Amino acid sequence: SRMALAILLLAIGVSSIRNGLSDQAIKRRRSEMIKGSNDPREYKTFVMDNGLPVVLIRDETSFTSSASINVDVGSFMDPTSIPGVAHFLEHMLFLGSDKYPEEGSFDKMLGEHGGYSNAYTASENTNYFFSVDTAVFEDAVDMFAHMFTSPLLSMNATNREANAINSEHSKNLNNDGWRFEQVQRDVAQPGHPYNRFETGNTDTLMKDVDASHDALLQLFHGHYCVPNMHLTVLSSLPLSNTEELARKSFADVRQTCDMTGIKDVGVGEVMAKINEGDYLQPYNDSILGHYVMIRSLKDVNEMTFHWQTPPQGGAWKEKNADYVGSLLAQEGVGSLTALLRDEKSLIGGLSAGPGENFGMFGTFEVSVDLTDEGKTKVHYVAGAIMNYISLLRGDDAVASWRYDELKTNSKLRFDWKEKESPEDYTSDVASQMQHYPTSHVLFADYDYDEFNAEGIKEFLEILHPSNLVVFHLAQEFISETNEWHKDKYYGVEYSTSSMKGQYSDGFYKAYEGEHQRMFPDLKLPQPSEYIVTDTNTREISPEATPADQLTAAGADAPAKLIQNDYQKGTENQRVVAWWLQDTQFLVPKAHVIVKLMTPTFFEDVKTKMAAQLFAAMASDSLNAETDAATSAGYSYNVGSTTNGLAVSVSGFSQHLNKFLSLVLDKLNDPSKLFKKARFSAITTAAGKNLANSLLQEPYKRIGSFLSGAIESPSHDPVELSDAISSLEFDDILAFKDQHLSDVAMEILVFGDASLDDARAIVKSAAESLPSSASSESLLKSLPAASSKKIGRFVQGSKTSFRSPPTDDSNPNSCTLDYWQYGKPKNDTDRLYLSVLSAVIHGPAYDQLRTKEQLGYIVSASGDRRGKVMGLRVLIESLKPASYLHDRIKNFMDTMADPMIEKMTKDDFDGVVETLNSQLSEAPQGPSDVLNTAYAEISSREYRFSRRKEELEALKSMTLSGFKRFYKKLRQGAQISMQLDPTASDAAKVDDETAALDTSDSHSSDASEEDVKAFEVQDAAAFPITLKDWRKDQDEYDMEPPSPLPACDLC
Repeated sequence: SRMALAILLLAIGVSSIRNGLSDQAIKRRRSEMIKGSNDPREYKTFVMDNGLPVVLIRDETSFTSSASINVDVGSFMDPTSIPGVAHFLEHMLFLGSDKYPEEGSFDKMLGEHGGYSNAYTASENTNYFFSVDTAVFEDAVDMFAHMFTSPLLSMNATNREANAINSEHSKNLNNDGWRFEQVQRDVAQPGHPYNRFETGNTDTLMKDVDASHDALLQLFHGHYCVPNMHLTVLSSLPLSNTEELARKSFADVRQTCDMTGIKDVGVGEVMAKINEGDYLQPYNDSILGHYVMIRSLKDVNEMTFHWQTPPQGGAWKEKNADYVGSLLAQEGVGSLTALLRDEKSLIGGLSAGPGENFGMFGTFEVSVDLTDEGKTKVHYVAGAIMNYISLLRGDDAVASWRYDELKTNSKLRFDWKEKESPEDYTSDVASQMQHYPTSHVLFADYDYDEFNAEGIKEFLEILHPSNLVVFHLAQEFISETNEWHKDKYYGVEYSTSSMKGQYSDGFYKAYEGEHQRMFPDLKLPQPSEYIVTDTNTREISPEATPADQLTAAGADAPAKLIQNDYQKGTENQRVVAWWLQDTQFLVPKAHVIVKLMTPTFFEDVKTKMAAQLFAAMASDSLNAETDAATSAGYSYNVGSTTNGLAVSVSGFSQHLNKFLSLVLDKLNDPSKLFKKARFSAITTAAGKNLANSLLQEPYKRIGSFLSGAIESPSHDPVELSDAISSLEFDDILAFKDQHLSDVAMEILVFGDASLDDARAIVKSAAESLPSSASSESLLKSLPAASSKKIGRFVQGSKTSFRSPPTDDSNPNSCTLDYWQYGKPKNDTDRLYLSVLSAVIHGPAYDQLRTKEQLGYIVSASGDRRGKVMGLRVLIESLKPASYLHDRIKNFMDTMADPMIEKMTKDDFDGVVETLNSQLSEAPQGPSDVLNTAYAEISSREYRFSRRKEELEALKSMTLSGFKRFYKKLRQGAQISMQLDPTASDAAKVDDETAALDTSDSHSSDASEEDVKAFEVQDAAAFPITLKDWRKDQDEYDMEPPSPLPACDLC
């Protein structure tokens, strides 16, 4: 039977994983790494004397260095009785070592030198990484290495850090993503490692503190050793230097795991059974063939078809699952998405492909976002999916030419992908070392090396109804049940029922293709006309800025005007066009951004939402038309701005003009493109998204409330939702004629485009889209960059706002305290804020999060709104918001103020040197060049030499000047934004935290009695309170746009 075949394949897959890498694979670890043809970095691999595998990366242009260690054990190793231990150990390793016992010293050092650290715990691995200025990289590597050779793992820290784990868990309690994943684990068979609670909380970790501490020791000593570890190091230093550094720093990592004298509390007990051949599959007949309803908190309607598969790690060169997923997820004519979304409007979107990929099993998932109409026609949606799988089992579907298209597109992505950040890259490479021979660590995810028709057909046989679990996440269901279970960790309700009779008959018939007559529009895709075969770049135009002029520190390529209708006095056309040919990276791709700007800003909420819906409708309507191109690496975006529309197109130069013409031509006549049924679905989805935004975690919501107090105009989600409800389909059809008939056009052509190419693109865009102005103001000049007005608050004033959170089921409070500095006088002031951000975050995190254990989310950073600067400190916690405000005040008074006051010249110069390194760093890819230039164009400032000017400003920075800057900021206006679910602040805090010192205030500002406090009991009234207060405040003057530079190429 097909299920027998699936189980056989599963057993074969697990056997290959258990046996590990073969001798041949080990030899391949020593072979040269395959890297992208446009990757300028150098690589070296070696194995240290203690057996630790290492990948070294040299990136000469990066000022930041990074290292990552991947440990090949994760939460599957947790003892059955103590869930969350692997995650707990991840936290504990950051809390000091024998050589560096001071908690927070690592993060403090990183923060002061432009870096940071992080880690994550997954089911089968735990990954640690950091980044920092190369000037202090050697010290940072030494601190990092001692985390793995001599961590303290003290009992005292164990007690405190368990509270941090609990705060992290409480942050996730109301997150539907975490809740959904936990139910997927809950329904797995008991005893399987997948049937776990991964993150832990105080209930699991503090039930028996001694046992938890013993488990930390057992996991570290028994599994954190060379056979389970991989190291990646990236720096601009020569490879010989980083090799010497790695060998010296990590020489003491244990060659073997030794648990002598360590108590056995069950770490790895379940995985030991796996290795004996038990519990290979997480799901058995008790859940396979079942429908699982999961009660969501947000208004979502997501259905996931979840097949249990053999592990796919052994098929990484074939990518059979990826092949199937690509066909199910395509959006062109005849696709599932074209039928279910574009024609029937039953779904908002569809994704398909491999899900989990563990050593013992894998999953394959098809997920759909159901519309309200789709919710009533689940059988039809499911039948279409199963029928398309039947279609894929035909001979025409499994074809080498289809595989070759995937192979070509994937290789192009690999060869021309841009650099990731150093810390993301080292983390990714170290984790990949766990799975692939070193020669393919970079390339394995992109490698379509072996077309295996039989393998694809065998995989399709596994996607059988009897091997399926359907998970449905929603607030309400068409067919409710009284038999609900409640997960004990998240409190999420779920119900399981057999699909026999209800679904399975239809599933089986559709799977066998018997329902083909019901879905005659489902077709396989045709060959793409957008496959890229030419990656040669254009000749560099003589007018472009040569690469050798961009080698100096802080040098950025300026965009150049090639058309300025304001200068040449055209009658009505108002086109301003910029061109920037990439002469540094020579990537065969180009980017075109077209902005249509009206003379007035969309401050009326109804017009604002009409613009957003017009853009959403346009983007949605183009999906099927552009699928062949987007599958080949092209992309487009249609979005609304504060006073118009922005269209961007990017991709390989070979077909870019054809793709751009396709997009622009379709947008020119919305009446032929937009469908009324899709309007209903899109507006409903937009309304739900706005309603769901009210249920975001407090630390995410509070920023919008602060913006409501500081910025004008602002609109809360309820206002926006009401505006959507008032709009009709005809309003969207009429939007172009009503609001885009009086416009100026601004265009940027960037990348692999000669001057002639750019001029042709500008001409095409101006002919395809409106580009004529009629109003006097727009005929005279481009509109301002923004209509946002920033409040100018009385220096020394204190205002607090307190409200319940908009999600009354969330137990967390959140406080965000803000100090306004005002507008900077010059670049030096702006850079002083960067210094403050660098020196304050580490101590704030260490004190408020690590030592006081107030909550998992703690941050301190500079705040920029237009040209207005400030400082913000945020805490999310289970403690009352007013108490969090007191702790922030205490931190600023007793720690931050003295720290700045006692700051030495050497300390200050060290931070300034890091800023110098950051500003001197060359662009790391075309996107950096594009983003830098476009930011100047969009802001209407046109300071294309900004970085050079800021580097010059660094030379005038002084310690005394920084202290004056900080004093002025602390004396500025203060706003405290507080979200608190408690009815009053009578809630008690534990004695230990309450006893913390709040004396010795160093702040010179007024007492807390001078605070003007606003408190509302109804969260819905909070935005109104903020707006009413904001109306009475002064405002900073709007910045006029800078004049356009001379158009020498016009």
